[in-house]
Amino acid sequence: MKQVNILVEGAKDFYFLHEFIRQRFRELFCDVAALSDMIKQPKSPYVVEAHAEALEVRFTWVNGVDNFIKAGPNICRPKGLLPQDRFASVIIADADSPERRSESLGGGHAERRRLLLERLGEKIGGREVFGDGLFLFPDNHGDGDLETLMRQIVVDTEEHRDFFDKCWDPFDTSVKMLHFNPVSRKSMMNEYTAAFYDGAWEHNGINRAFSVSGLWDWYAPVLDPLYDFLNGVLFGDVSLVASCTP
Repeated sequence: MKQVNILVEGAKDFYFLHEFIRQRFRELFCDVAALSDMIKQPKSPYVVEAHAEALEVRFTWVNGVDNFIKAGPNICRPKGLLPQDRFASVIIADADSPERRSESLGGGHAERRRLLLERLGEKIGGREVFGDGLFLFPDNHGDGDLETLMRQIVVDTEEHRDFFDKCWDPFDTSVKMLHFNPVSRKSMMNEYTAAFYDGAWEHNGINRAFSVSGLWDWYAPVLDPLYDFLNGVLFGDVSLVASCTP
C-alpha cells in the first residue's frame, strides 16, 4: 500500500485537485468518485486502486499559506504505517507575487519556494526538505495563484470568452479607471462560475463547481506541469522528505 499526503491551503484547492485527479488519471485508477458521490467529509481520505497496489490519498488543508509551517510534522512518515508501506508527502500552494506577500513566507515563486523549504526543514529538526515535493500554482515556475490557473483553463467557446471579453474585462478596467479598490482574481473566477452554474452560491457550490461539466478544460496544456508533478507523487518517488521521525 502507498499513502500520499497532499497538503493544500484551503477548500478550493482540495476540490480543484480532487477533480483534476479524477479527470486526468481516470485511466490509471480503477475509480475515483466525484465529490457529489462521496459519503465521507472532504477532509477524509479516499482510497482507490492504482494498478496492483492500493493507493490512499489524504488531503489536508491548512487554512492559509503561513500555516504550512505549523503543519510541518505532517510531512513525515506516520508511525502507524507498516514497514513495507510506501509513503509520500507534498505541498501544493500559491506562489503569489512580491506585491501579494504572506507574513512569514513572502511572495513570488522564488521567495515562496525558498522560504517554504527552509522553514519546513527547521520545523522538522533540520532535516532536508526536497523541492521536488513542492508545487506552486499556477505552473510551478511563475508568480500567481490557483485563480491564475483557473482563468487559463476556462473552456474556449464564444460564450465563455464573451464573459471575460465583453463583461468582466470592461468592468475591471472601469474599476481601475475610477480608482476603486481592485477586484480580486478570486472574485473574478467566482463570478465566472456563478454565470454558468446555477448552484454556485449554494453551500460549497463554488468549490463543487469543478465537477460541473462544460466549465473547465482539464486537458489544457497549461495543466501539464501539474499532471507531471502528481504523476511523480502518485506513481513515482516524489516527496518532500525521504523519511523522518514523526
